[in-house]
Amino acid sequence: MTTVGIGQSPRRKEDERLITGRGRFIDDIAPPGLVHLAVVRSTHARARIVAVDTAAARALPGVGVFLADDLPGLAEPLPAARADRTNPYVRLDTPRSQPPLARGEVRYVGEPIVAVIGPDPYVAADAAELIRIEYEPWPAVVNAEAAMTAASPAVHEGASNVVGHVVKVIGDVDRAFTAADVVVEDHPAHGRVTSMAIETRGLCAAFDPVTSSITVWAAHQARRKGSIRRTCSSRCSRIISAGPSNGSRRAPSFCRALTRRGSKRITRGSRRRTRGACSASTSAS
Repeated sequence: MTTVGIGQSPRRKEDERLITGRGRFIDDIAPPGLVHLAVVRSTHARARIVAVDTAAARALPGVGVFLADDLPGLAEPLPAARADRTNPYVRLDTPRSQPPLARGEVRYVGEPIVAVIGPDPYVAADAAELIRIEYEPWPAVVNAEAAMTAASPAVHEGASNVVGHVVKVIGDVDRAFTAADVVVEDHPAHGRVTSMAIETRGLCAAFDPVTSSITVWAAHQARRKGSIRRTCSSRCSRIISAGPSNGSRRAPSFCRALTRRGSKRITRGSRRRTRGACSASTSAS
């Protein structure tokens, strides 16, 4: 086995299929009966959902509109990521649950409220734009330090805004400061960063009613069959990575849940189809 060191140029293996037009991305996946999912998201950082008017969208041919109450199979919150339980430095780890679709209130800009399914991405996007949501804005906390104070509004009612606490001390810190010739105090701030992927986050799922199994094509490399079983009560037969996992790009849990549940709902709602398939991209409005 050849070891590649710093400064060396490794032989690339994936270039040939990409430069010859044989690359395969989510948009290239088109199972029979494919429909497309668009998501209507919150425009407020914190608000009560007063009313959702979906009448105009539902009137479009071939369009399905789903709110949280329309999908009882997704009533349970999404699986939350937790810290390593063997990490001795973690003092508090209480991640907050999140439903695939908001119910009653929203807690951040972009939180999914309505799932819209259409025969193609353009019809789905048009239908999503017809949906009207009435909000009652609530005070929002946009500063992490302010959110940790007792005076801050609680993002989740009855729970602290502090969800985790990690303490790591190496050596005698107090003694080191006492013996130091100079002590400099500062309050550094680090800006938020993210990777810029070649393609947006996306996912395609096909449900086979004969075997009650789901095949998922995902534009990332996080193979999570367990979360599929928890959100859809189905056996996941395959998870196929369509495209590289660039940096921090992973399909959000709500996207996985809605797409899989959508593929099952489509199959059950049409006798003429032997297989239901649904595709989603988080770039949808």
